[in-house]
Amino acid sequence: VRTDTLLTLAGGGDPLGVYATGCRDGIVRVMDASTHELRHSLEGHANAVTSLSWIPPAAGTGGAPWLVSGSWDGTARVWRIPPAAAASPSDAGALCMGTIGGHENTVSVAGLPAGADGSRRVVTTSAGVASGGGITGHAVRVWRLTECPDGTSVKHELSNKVSDDHDGPIRDVAYDPDTDSVYTCSNDGTVRVRSAETGDSVATLACPGSDRPMLLSVCVVGGPKSKAVAAGTEDGNVVVWDVSGAGRAVQTLGHPGCVWRVSPVGPSGCPDFISACHDGHIRIFTRDPSRFASSEAIASFEKAAAESKASRSTGPS
Repeated sequence: VRTDTLLTLAGGGDPLGVYATGCRDGIVRVMDASTHELRHSLEGHANAVTSLSWIPPAAGTGGAPWLVSGSWDGTARVWRIPPAAAASPSDAGALCMGTIGGHENTVSVAGLPAGADGSRRVVTTSAGVASGGGITGHAVRVWRLTECPDGTSVKHELSNKVSDDHDGPIRDVAYDPDTDSVYTCSNDGTVRVRSAETGDSVATLACPGSDRPMLLSVCVVGGPKSKAVAAGTEDGNVVVWDVSGAGRAVQTLGHPGCVWRVSPVGPSGCPDFISACHDGHIRIFTRDPSRFASSEAIASFEKAAAESKASRSTGPS
């Protein structure tokens, strides 16, 4: 069913029994989580879909999550998705409820918990635009979403905007419910920890060394006592910050190529994550010794990563 390069995936639509994929052809595809059957093809973006997330309803309302997509076209779109069991596979019932425009280039998205008034919320980031030999205008925006009475559309209202506090384009955004914080990563080699209410930066996690790589993706894993932030880098690493204590210990996991995506895996609070590498492999990383790969598999992975690093350092023979 995928007709073009898959760029992003959003699980977590558990109440609906679906997951979603975003592709270079600008289409969001919603799949049945049990059968992996295509349920909906959502068209509307004018360029590649690079970010997906679920926006939860207010607690106790019984509502279903909405899907939000971000694209190279400078917009975010909010979608209502019917449950997988609602009807036979078709596009009937799937609806674009609204488009949030005005972003500076590529948009990344993360759903936030509903506000005190019950309105849903989402945070969007933009990569910025070229100006005077640099990239400026990259921004973090927190939005309030209000469903119209007929249930077919949403009104979006900007709660706050923070611009240019990274020193380069913002490449990804994630939300952590335990700390009620937003995390953004950038070409400047840093992850900024932000208030989920305003988007203001409250702390910075920096890659070790003076020559910081571009960070392409960020995720937050673990519970309060095992919290970690992982970021995939353009130069072939996953950088992991242990943020469960004050030490901010940093671990670097070499890969055999650019790491395009990192994502949590497992139930809420699980410290495991996956990496999607340019070599075509998806790898699972865990802190649980009972689930470690064999010593031979680990040695093979580390050898491939070392050879890839050496090749990048010396260039073609």
